[in-house]
Amino acid sequence: MPARKNPMLLSGTNRNITSKESNLQQFVQVDDYAAMRITVHLIQYKEGSKMLQQLNLAIENYEYKKSNCHGVPFYLNKDIHIPKSEEAMDINLDKLEEEISNIIPTNKGFMYDWHLYWSKKPHNVTDLVLKSFLPDKGTLLDPFMGYGTTILEALRQNKGIHPIGVEINELPVKIFDTIMRKSNVACLQTFLSQIKSELKDELEKYYSVLCLECRGSGSLLKIEYDYKDGVNIPKILQYYCHSCGRSYKRDISNEEVNIQMAINEELKTLPDESMKLLPNSRIAVKNGMYILDIFPNRAFYFMKRIKEIIFNLEDCSEKEDLIAVLSSCIHLAKFTDRKSQSQFPYWIPTKERVERNIWYLFQDRFNKLIRMKTHNNINTNSVVILNKPFQKISNGEIPPNSIDFVLTDPPYMDIVAYSEYLKLWEYFTGYKAVLEDEIVVSNREQGKDFKRYFEDIHKSFQLIHDVLKPNKYACVWFNDTKLENWCNFLDACTNAGFDFIKQIPVHRNKYTYKQINSPKSTIKGECLLIFRKREKSSTKGGKTENSEIELRTLVKKILSAKGGEASTSEIVNSGLIEGLYKRGELHKFSTKYKDLPGCLEDVCLYNKEKN
Repeated sequence: MPARKNPMLLSGTNRNITSKESNLQQFVQVDDYAAMRITVHLIQYKEGSKMLQQLNLAIENYEYKKSNCHGVPFYLNKDIHIPKSEEAMDINLDKLEEEISNIIPTNKGFMYDWHLYWSKKPHNVTDLVLKSFLPDKGTLLDPFMGYGTTILEALRQNKGIHPIGVEINELPVKIFDTIMRKSNVACLQTFLSQIKSELKDELEKYYSVLCLECRGSGSLLKIEYDYKDGVNIPKILQYYCHSCGRSYKRDISNEEVNIQMAINEELKTLPDESMKLLPNSRIAVKNGMYILDIFPNRAFYFMKRIKEIIFNLEDCSEKEDLIAVLSSCIHLAKFTDRKSQSQFPYWIPTKERVERNIWYLFQDRFNKLIRMKTHNNINTNSVVILNKPFQKISNGEIPPNSIDFVLTDPPYMDIVAYSEYLKLWEYFTGYKAVLEDEIVVSNREQGKDFKRYFEDIHKSFQLIHDVLKPNKYACVWFNDTKLENWCNFLDACTNAGFDFIKQIPVHRNKYTYKQINSPKSTIKGECLLIFRKREKSSTKGGKTENSEIELRTLVKKILSAKGGEASTSEIVNSGLIEGLYKRGELHKFSTKYKDLPGCLEDVCLYNKEKN
């Protein structure tokens, strides 16, 4: 992996390492301990507990009927009561920003590690946000639920919060259901043994390799290919020797190349219409491309075999768990690069293509599921999940002026094509991915452009405004380098009836491929944008006579606070967007500059030595 680059603006002396950075390992350890401590705390709440008594004493106002919760498991359909409106409490946003800056954001933990899903937000940041805006009780809404971090953390706090999640696609709802549902672990283990028994002969035939150390039999773990002239040529293999009790990695012999290529030819699957993908160059789907094209032949064969065996099991909740396990394998079952860093499911590396042993992968994800099930004791009595597009929610499902707080991560334009990606998962799981109503920019046929995207975002925030109680807050994840996108997004929210209150930076230690290789033109980390339901006020401030002077003033203030120099991300995430937008200057800069780095270079010096 390339070394991480850190773009700096303005030459000067390096700042000292902060205590937060120097104690990184300490924070990681504390986070694991905190998760265990919370789990122990949750175990104490049983039937007839004070927690359940508090839920039953919630003030009756509106009810959610079972008929409103389409495509959701029975236990999620329970009626809940929404408390009556209360006066908005004052939130100390500066304190919240300080608390967030003092932790290492993480999305790791037993509830989050077992499944690979996009855009999981840091649960410890989510926890702090919820404690600030819903310290005691209230009704929480996440209109773009995704994996469900917002809902999960609200439930983990185990207090009088009534969470409501809305999600357009079926897979995330099933993932959430798998996390929440109690399962018979012994039954799951029995099913796993049954699947392995049915596959035993095939696994031995197609995954066995010779150990050169003891001449005994080993099991293939990974194999790396060179791709030449449309053919995958085996190059390096990694295997586990059962006699030696250890794994080895070595170059593959010419004889083994022929054996492995013969296996892949034998297990080749013919494409059919159910595997056909919609062309979209933005996400690496070419015309005439099929799902099986992104998999090694052997991997696709065994994914299909495991799917067939699971689907033939008797219907029960544990069968749904196994489908969830299979879905968690797909990211790594396809061709990946060595580090498996790409979040793009349809992308295939042009060199160093890696194939994994599907059975070992399935077992690993299964064990993570069991770990999650064993440690998870979250109370589910007050949660409602609606499996439908948020823009199609009715007043009967979420009544006007009924929500105390909104925390959500809306789709980011064309960054993640959720429904198009989930067509791959639909093939293996049967869980429906909805293309028609998703709010995502796509260049596929009949896909949405940026204009339509921002129109849909505006309509969604109008609905959020309608269901939110007077003077209450909505907290939204967002970040972008393009000034025009910032303007359009903030306009969509403020024109829907919100005041833009504050921009809170959330720094991330994990960097994307683009952030590593294009440090100057990308913004690291994310922002939490705080909005408040407007009565009669206006977010946009008065315009200044000289935009450049206003920009210099804001940047100078930020640099001063950072010790004289700062990265592009630090400047942008430290309130620059908030300051320019509230002064009415952001729109001016968006017509003059394409992105934020270009805007900053007019008032700062770029230090290439610290790139």
